Amino acid sequence: MVMTHQPEHSGKVMTCRVSIFLLLLLLIAWAASSGAVEIVSVSPLSAAPGERVSVSLVDDEDPYTLLLNGQGVPVEASGPGFASFRVPLVPAGTYALRLLSGGTVVPTPYQLTVLEPTPNIVSLTPANIPECAEREEKRVDVIGRYFFTDSRLLVNGALVDATFVGPQQMSFDASSLTAGVYGVQVVNPSGLKSLPYSLYVNSIPTIREVSTGENYTSHYELVIRGGNFFQQSTLLVTEAPPGMTGLSPRQRVIWGKGRRSGAGFLLDEEKEDYLYFEDCHTLVYYRYPLSGQPRELTLKVINPDGKASGAYELLAN
Repeated sequence: MVMTHQPEHSGKVMTCRVSIFLLLLLLIAWAASSGAVEIVSVSPLSAAPGERVSVSLVDDEDPYTLLLNGQGVPVEASGPGFASFRVPLVPAGTYALRLLSGGTVVPTPYQLTVLEPTPNIVSLTPANIPECAEREEKRVDVIGRYFFTDSRLLVNGALVDATFVGPQQMSFDASSLTAGVYGVQVVNPSGLKSLPYSLYVNSIPTIREVSTGENYTSHYELVIRGGNFFQQSTLLVTEAPPGMTGLSPRQRVIWGKGRRSGAGFLLDEEKEDYLYFEDCHTLVYYRYPLSGQPRELTLKVINPDGKASGAYELLAN
C-alpha cells in the first residue's frame, strides 16, 4: 500500500498564504500610518470655555484640523510640534479630542473635560445713576460673558428680578435703590458667581439752568432746573451787598417752605427769601430783592446728606 502526505502539505501552504496576507495587511497599515500626525500630550485636560489648551504633536508636517467631539476648533497658535486653541462655548462635559489629516480622522486617547464657566461682568450701563432719575433711566444692562437662561442676579447679595437678554447680557430695574454703592453679581445654575461689579446711585444735586419765573409786587421767582433735588434741599446763595464796593460777598442759606404766592397770598408778611420744592428736577427760589440793581449771584443746592451741586453763577437783582 502506498502512503501519501498531500493533505499535510496543502495545510502548510494555506498557513503560509494566510501569514503572508496578514503581513501584507500590517505593512499596508504601517505605510498608511507612517508619517501621520499624532497627539502626544494635552495640557490642561480640563478647562472652561475661553481658556487656552496646548497640544504637543509629532509628524505634523501635513495640514491637520483639531476636532473636539467631532467639530473643528480654530487653532490660535501653532508651530513645529505644538498647537493651542481656545475652548469653545459648549455645555460642560467630557469631549473626545481627535485629529483630521488627509481626509482621515486620527483617533487619540485624549479627552478634554469642559468645565462650566464662571460668569463675568464686564460693565454696567449705566454704572452711575442719579437717585432722582426717571424710572426708564434706572434700567441697568449687565454686560459680560457666560450668562445662562437660568442665571440669577444679586444686588448686595439679595436676589432681584432680572431679564435674560442673551449669553452676554442681562438687565434689571434699579428704581428701588436709594443712594449708595451696590455690588452686582451674576449667579449661574451651578452656583458659580461673578465677582461683584459696583453700581453707584448718587444723590449729588446738579443745576442745569436758572431762569426768571413769575414777578410779584415785592418779590419774584428764580426757577432752578436740574436733578437730584429733595424736599429737604437747601440753597446756598453768595452775593455782594447791593450798592457797596470793597466788601466781601455774603452767604445765606435759603430754607425750603411751602408755596405762599398765589391768589390767596397776595402779600407775604415775612418778606424773606425761601425755597419751594416743586419736584425732583425743579426748585423755585422766591427772592425779595433789596434793590433793583443787578449783581452777581452764585447758587449751590445742598442736599440733606451734605452733597452739594457745582456753583451756578448769574446776574440778578
